[in-house]
Amino acid sequence: SSITGFATHKSKDRKNNEFSPLIQTRDIKRYYLDWTGEYIENKIYSNKLQELFKQKKIVIARVTKSIQATIDEEKNYVGKSSILIPKNKELFEILLAIINSKLIDFYYRAKFETTHMAGGYIRFDIPYLKQLPVRLPNEKQTKNIIELVNRMRKASKEKQEQQIQNIDYELNEEIYEIYQISTEEKKVIEES
Repeated sequence: SSITGFATHKSKDRKNNEFSPLIQTRDIKRYYLDWTGEYIENKIYSNKLQELFKQKKIVIARVTKSIQATIDEEKNYVGKSSILIPKNKELFEILLAIINSKLIDFYYRAKFETTHMAGGYIRFDIPYLKQLPVRLPNEKQTKNIIELVNRMRKASKEKQEQQIQNIDYELNEEIYEIYQISTEEKKVIEES
């Protein structure tokens, strides 16, 4: 949703305590934030939204070529991006791995064709995201995924490409297993 005069309330400097760090779609990468250093005046958001922003949350780039999400623990305010806050606080890493997986990217593209835009971009909006099939892993898978996500967040932030590829492969394998994806189905997803 757009906010009238949004740009007039942004700043490259934190003018005072009435301004908070602002993250937007361009700042959201897979598993990390690449903050561009903008601030936003708090008062343009409702008190309810301000409270939401102050929580740990999953932020999802709203318009991008493939799904990109990360966890924000820094109490950043959010521009035109989607936010998910799981009721079960232990699900952050699990949901992040599922959202960033090749399986869900493939599923989203196929199921929500109306979100496709020019130039290969796709809109990732909450009403559609809420329809994603979420399967919870068993205890062993949960432990593995949490460890892999934490390693991925660190490797992504440090831009360690080889490590990112290796961990991404392992995470996708875990997700395929949770969703009981066959070898044939996996091949279709991987080649799309």
